[in-house]
Amino acid sequence: MTQAIVEIVTFKLNSNASDQDLLNTHSGIASFLQKQDGFIYRSLSKDESQGQWIDIVYWQDLKSA
Repeated sequence: MTQAIVEIVTFKLNSNASDQDLLNTHSGIASFLQKQDGFIYRSLSKDESQGQWIDIVYWQDLKSA
């Protein structure tokens, strides 16, 4: 059985930042993560009802995370 580490971060943007501001950083962050040892996958989503973002990153192992 293969194990992976799942990193989950929830956050809300500061009042002076827009959703588009965050999304404009997505490709740069994705490019950085893809170069990291042990990186598997990243998912970014928003819970509109709470105004909260959920950033989930999958890693091969704890050391990589």
